[in-house]
Amino acid sequence: MKTTNKFGRTLPVPLSGATGIMNRSFMKRRSAAEPPRRYSVPQNFRYNANEISKAKNKFLEAAVHEFSAPLNTIILSADLIEKYYDTLSKQSILNEVTGIKTAATYLSAIINDFLSAKNIDKDKILPVIANFDLKNMAETVVGQMKHQTRAWQDIKYTHTGPSSHVSLDKKLLEHCLVNLISNAIKYSDVADHIEVGSEISGDMCKIWVKDYGIGIPEKEESQVFEPFFRASNAAHIEGTGLGLNLVKRYTELMGGKVTVEKNGEKGMVFSLVFPVTPWHSKHRNRSDKSSDQP
Repeated sequence: MKTTNKFGRTLPVPLSGATGIMNRSFMKRRSAAEPPRRYSVPQNFRYNANEISKAKNKFLEAAVHEFSAPLNTIILSADLIEKYYDTLSKQSILNEVTGIKTAATYLSAIINDFLSAKNIDKDKILPVIANFDLKNMAETVVGQMKHQTRAWQDIKYTHTGPSSHVSLDKKLLEHCLVNLISNAIKYSDVADHIEVGSEISGDMCKIWVKDYGIGIPEKEESQVFEPFFRASNAAHIEGTGLGLNLVKRYTELMGGKVTVEKNGEKGMVFSLVFPVTPWHSKHRNRSDKSSDQP
């Protein structure tokens, strides 16, 4: 397409330029000839986008809340040591350093939970199945967790059954047990003891943690394993809402299931149930793939 300027020269007509005249006239002719196109977003896409948005918001809220407290502890303790190190007693400085280490350890645990959830989603965590003594493992974990109890609390462990050997992923099971006991300690501020038990009976293996704490509101029990869920009566207690979700997913990776029920009038009972029968082929294959990874 060409046109003639005032000097008589023939020039091509630009399809786009500073004035945009040709573009506008072209668009007018097109719009007059064709009805405007309307695009609709599929219903399932809108639903998924909403769910992703909600999960993202929950993550951000949990991350901001959980990172703020330990970071503030680290900053305040460091400032105190920096400003008054020449007047503080040795014990006071050690107390502040201990507070910094505790806060840093908690931050590390939060980050690990977030990374673990992400790795499960990407199938980067696969169970590595091996035979081990469940009773010995549980006694070791309980002994370690006793250092986190309050002065008036105790953890009691019992095992029943003709054997104590199971074929599971020891590392994943330890993580589950540590998380459940840690929750029992946090949510049992006035109770004097927590019960941990394991049982091998027939072709089933069961591990449970029973507390006598604040419990979970009945209407919220169905949500307890959702990521980032925090019970309405636990808003004042630290936590990301990822721990129980990881327990459920780790348990299912090992072919088991997790249940929760009320412990009478106070507290809750969380149970992990696994088959004792030889590891079925699907999970054995997944374990073999994991062991082949560098």
